Amino acid sequence: MYKTVKYWFIGSFIILLAAFTYFYLTSNISLTSHYSLFIWVIAGIVALYTAKNKTNQGLTGNESLTLYILGVIAAVFSFFCMDVGFCNPPYNVGEFTMLLSSLSVIYFTYLRFRPIIVPSTFPLISVLGYQVFDLFQENIDSLSQPFVGPTTQLTAFMLRVFGLSVEVDGNIISFLSINGSLMPIKIVPDCTGIWSLGAFTASLILVALVFPRVLSRKSVPYITVGYVGTYAANITRVVLICLSAYFYGYSGATQIVHVHAGWVAFSAWMILFWYLFFSRYLLHEKSLEAKKTAP
Repeated sequence: MYKTVKYWFIGSFIILLAAFTYFYLTSNISLTSHYSLFIWVIAGIVALYTAKNKTNQGLTGNESLTLYILGVIAAVFSFFCMDVGFCNPPYNVGEFTMLLSSLSVIYFTYLRFRPIIVPSTFPLISVLGYQVFDLFQENIDSLSQPFVGPTTQLTAFMLRVFGLSVEVDGNIISFLSINGSLMPIKIVPDCTGIWSLGAFTASLILVALVFPRVLSRKSVPYITVGYVGTYAANITRVVLICLSAYFYGYSGATQIVHVHAGWVAFSAWMILFWYLFFSRYLLHEKSLEAKKTAP
């Protein structure tokens, strides 16, 4: 089972990365597309760990039939979700992730790999969850509204640290560019990192399905640092956008930073956090537990 899952993870990630590159080159990519890659990596790691450490008990005939039906429905829905107003056009990485996750469910159902079903469905569930959130944009704005003020003030503070003379009026940060042009930057709910915090929460839930210790009292300091760091990564993104506007004005360079700064900062923090979380906490706790139960 482990060997099969390993080849699936490598192959599926290459396919998803190729799709991401294609949509990027055709300028058909959204600002949140990188979250699909991140969730897929976390799901793959969890699937690999599960395949290596859990016994496969197989699936009953009724369970297999149900999963086949659900997988096919989800795969077909990934092509037509925009027609019913559920997904935002054009066809993007999110919809392709739904398709790939659905096909993974069908594949592992065929192999009767019961422990791998949940990790393989999580990218699908995550994308669907994002789309449900997006349908209720007003709710998202309400959820992120408390973060607009702190995001504005923290961004202004960091810009002052870099030597910029900044004025703040509500949620608008203004400063003069290097060429003397006035640069007003409006901090909107999407700038607060609500999507990054959502992706981090999704990854926690997925890892908690395999490691119950994730939601224990000892893990609270690590999880707190995870949320703070995720928010700080978003502040870094907004600061970089402002600095690009300071140096280059409202140009193509600023747009490039706007598109890429978020996923670079978020990915860098996630790699660091999960490495430390696994090495310093989860695996360490597992080692201590093994020593206690050893004869």
